[in-house]
This record gives sequence, structure tokens and C-alpha cells, in this order.
Amino acid sequence: MIKEKNYKEEVIKLIQKAETTRQCHSYLYSVNLIWHRIVRCLLIVLSSTVAILTFANYTTFTLIFKELTEGKFVLSVGLLASLVFILTLVEEFLHFHRNSILRKEAVNRYTNFINLASKYKNEGEICEKDFDDVLGVYQEANEESPIIPDKVFLESKRRLKEKIAISKLIDSGCTKPIRQMKKDLRKSDKIAKK
Repeated sequence: MIKEKNYKEEVIKLIQKAETTRQCHSYLYSVNLIWHRIVRCLLIVLSSTVAILTFANYTTFTLIFKELTEGKFVLSVGLLASLVFILTLVEEFLHFHRNSILRKEAVNRYTNFINLASKYKNEGEICEKDFDDVLGVYQEANEESPIIPDKVFLESKRRLKEKIAISKLIDSGCTKPIRQMKKDLRKSDKIAKK
């Protein structure tokens, strides 16, 4: 196993990994929740429109649409109803709401892990039993959480590093606007990569 003096270092590394993973799940939670709300709003608006137009007389709309015929009106209502059906299928098969719930649960698991690990880290010496407890909670959080796509993971990791760097700049007394700090950090990253 790991030497006693390294338990604290390993816990710190696990906390850093958990923070990155939590950031990814938090981002994916937001994206899924936004898409769920957009699709739901579209479904409500389009369903209401189809319901209203189904019982409307097409001649009511001839003042606005001069060349509207009964056939065109019925076709338009049918196309809107088809769009409602397709959006319902999209919502059903992409599981935006269920995915957002799973991501929120993952965020909570990693937050709980970070709190537990931070408690052990701040107490001082970490014995093997405590380390095994912390490692078990971390492994459980990993096993129960949904998979993170590589692209999202890398982008979230970059964003987290940027937040940490901005936090350090603010702590050091920097008074620039955050937007300017982000620009400066990105410029220095591009220079460092060359």
C-alpha cells in the first residue's frame, strides 16, 4: 500500500480529481437541464397552438394570409402536429431530464466526497483506515456516476484551472475585471504552448 506519510498527499490528489469530475458533471447537468426546458417549452407552445388551430376556422386567417386555402390550413396544422410528435420523441429518447437528475446526483456524491476528504486532510495525520474510507467513498462515487465524454472532461478541466488561477489573482490583490483576467490567462496559455 502507500506509506503513511503519503496518505495526506494521496487524499489531496483525490480531492483535485474529484473537483475536476464534479465540475464536469455540473456542466453536463446544466446543459441537460437547459435542453429539457427548451424542448418542454416548445412542446407546450406548439401543442397549444395545434389545439387552438384544430378548432379554428381557416377563414379567420385569410385577412393575414391572403392566399390561404382550407387545404393549406389543414396541411399547416398537420405539420405542426408532426413537429410536436417529433419533439416528443426527441425528448423521450435523449432523456434530458433523467440525465440532468443523474448528473445532479453525481455532483452531490463528489461534493460529499470532497467534504469528507477535506475533513480528514485538515485533521492532520491520516491513518491507513481513514485513507481506505476516503478511497472507498471516491471509488463508490466513480462507479455510481455516469460517464463523462472526453471532450467535456478536457473543457471542464480547463475551465476549473482558469477559475483557480483567477481566484489566486484575486487573492493576490489584482483589481482587473474578471473578463480581463480571463483574456490575460488565455494569452499566457497560448504563449506557453508555443
